[in-house]
Amino acid sequence: MEYFDVNGSQLGNVDEKVVVLDVTKSVEMYLEANPATSLTLAHIMAYVQRAWVLSAAKANECELIFACATLGANKQRRVMGVFQIGRGGNDGFVKSPWFGDDDRCIFLAEPANAVFREKYEGTYLTPRVQGEANPVKYNY
Repeated sequence: MEYFDVNGSQLGNVDEKVVVLDVTKSVEMYLEANPATSLTLAHIMAYVQRAWVLSAAKANECELIFACATLGANKQRRVMGVFQIGRGGNDGFVKSPWFGDDDRCIFLAEPANAVFREKYEGTYLTPRVQGEANPVKYNY
């Protein structure tokens, strides 16, 4: 997966094993309800930690989580936050207790180290393929 600057210039390839989560709807709802405020990293992390349908085998392998939102006319996926799996010595994700027998998991995450955050936050990922609807994408 490639990543780009705001002008569309390629900055490189994402080499880490990344789970990309689309938090667009949560971001839009927040901005609509709070037009005079800005999103914080804590907001983005809260969106990441919600229940997602995941492949447990793949999610266990990931190194980073990208929280992305598709906003504006260009429909590019902007990396809003970069997180690492696990928090306080706990596993990276746990089965959601609220959704019965489906494969929904909740990520336990914390902000990634400064190197990864500076490298990826605010950049744009390769655009979605037309018809791609799954809000979870694996980069490995």
